[in-house]
Amino acid sequence: MPSLYQENVSAISEQRQRLIRKALPRIEENLHVHRDAHLAKISKGKIALDTPGWVRVNPAPPVSDHDRSFRLCVGFRNSGCEYRESDPKKLGCLNCGYYAGTAFENVDGEILLTQLQSAIRTAAKECTPYNAIEFLNDGSFLNPREFDRETQKALFSLVAQMPHIKRVLIESRANYIKSDSITFLLSCLRPDQRLEVGIGFESADDFVREVCINKGSSRKAFERAIQVLQTIQADEGKERVAILAYLLIKPAFLTPKESVEDIILTLKYFAGLQDRSGIEIIPKLEPAAIVDGTILSLLYAEKSSPFYYEPLNYWATLEILARTYSIPEIRRYCGTIRIGAREDMDDIVVVPAVYDEHGKFDPFDYVLYDAIQKYNQHHDVHKLFAVITGVFNSRIKGSMANYCSLLGWYNNAEIEQRGIVYFLDVESDKISAAAKSLFTQMETRFLIVAWDAMNGIEGLDEDHLDYYQAIKAAFDSEEPEDIKKHQIGEAVKKIFHRVDPRMVVQPKINVLSQADAGQKEIFLDVKDLLRNTKYSLWCRLS
Repeated sequence: MPSLYQENVSAISEQRQRLIRKALPRIEENLHVHRDAHLAKISKGKIALDTPGWVRVNPAPPVSDHDRSFRLCVGFRNSGCEYRESDPKKLGCLNCGYYAGTAFENVDGEILLTQLQSAIRTAAKECTPYNAIEFLNDGSFLNPREFDRETQKALFSLVAQMPHIKRVLIESRANYIKSDSITFLLSCLRPDQRLEVGIGFESADDFVREVCINKGSSRKAFERAIQVLQTIQADEGKERVAILAYLLIKPAFLTPKESVEDIILTLKYFAGLQDRSGIEIIPKLEPAAIVDGTILSLLYAEKSSPFYYEPLNYWATLEILARTYSIPEIRRYCGTIRIGAREDMDDIVVVPAVYDEHGKFDPFDYVLYDAIQKYNQHHDVHKLFAVITGVFNSRIKGSMANYCSLLGWYNNAEIEQRGIVYFLDVESDKISAAAKSLFTQMETRFLIVAWDAMNGIEGLDEDHLDYYQAIKAAFDSEEPEDIKKHQIGEAVKKIFHRVDPRMVVQPKINVLSQADAGQKEIFLDVKDLLRNTKYSLWCRLS
């Protein structure tokens, strides 16, 4: 199958490519030192191998009609990605920080099975129903040196016993995707369970993938994997196996403008490949988080460098969705595209979020992030924009773009083709129609309540200053972390109840950390116990 990518098309100019190539050896040398320092820091801690690196329940695409899906995400503490060691540079993917959650040693299959059982017990405490499991380990599930056949069988046999699980996702480098490996996994599942294979493709541009990311995997390897799945689908049926292609939003060295354009070019490549092969490719956008020990954290610390890494502004994610809908060639992906969560990595330094024109955290981030995560469930682009504009307009007078720094982001990023603004204008009637039914729903009204509560949590609402001070006092106290989290959770509950006494919520504090300029960073889930759903909030206290 000849490649469909146009070699002369790139979002990055030749001059910029030459500058990046020239600077890369020095940066990679510094990255070795930076990563070694991070490894020395994390190796001092005791690793509990009987529990996974992390467990999350996040919004997910529906498995069937009218399905409100969530997915159980499990980050195994396994031996880690083999490519990181086999890479001639001994760096692996430059942006990857998943190694921080690995065991740094070979892990027995029985222990990995124990980790999965632990993840299931942890998820049960949340009482959030899920019908999919995603194995998001560091490395490749299909690499027999990372997960041997017996381990794969044990894990999949357990999943096959869970009647509510309809979809299972694994991740693998493209070169490990072989026909016998996939058919073996399918044989371990029930006939009504679907297998999804996620590949970190990142970009169709060789320069971005091989130089900026150091992926070590070619387009040809990806296209060979497509051919393997094409054969399997002919035997098993399209409903049994599917392929996900992860695309990194804003790798190192790319400007916001270049990154958005690179994603659009890659989606066009997918469309051509899909039309030719008949295989559905499900894109998954992964907004880049700055994680310690990576090239992103290295360049983020070098404020004076010409390659300083500016944190990803979450407006870029919405811009990509708006442009995707506006281009007929790739509009199909608005119905399947997925957007990754931002809290499923270890040692995050800075999250992708909405930042104002001064680079400060904007509390409207919560509304935008939550609406995009819920988009994973409904895939209605007009509903997405109705939620974002409707929640905003219900509380703030004036232009969403001016208040929430969208225009500031456009100007700073030198983006002339403004997909969000264009979409809001051209699709205004459909957005209004979606909003009419949307804002009679209790869930959307809860979004408005949560937006008000966020301003209370961050001390922006004078009516809630007492609770804000209580949160800060708990954060700064000398109490053990579990007591701090309990005290903060109680204050958050009071804020929600004061905004709307009918609310019955249960906060869960996940992360307490110090951010830039002495800001206090809190990541929490708020469970709406009346409607059996949850919302993820990431806030900063000054």
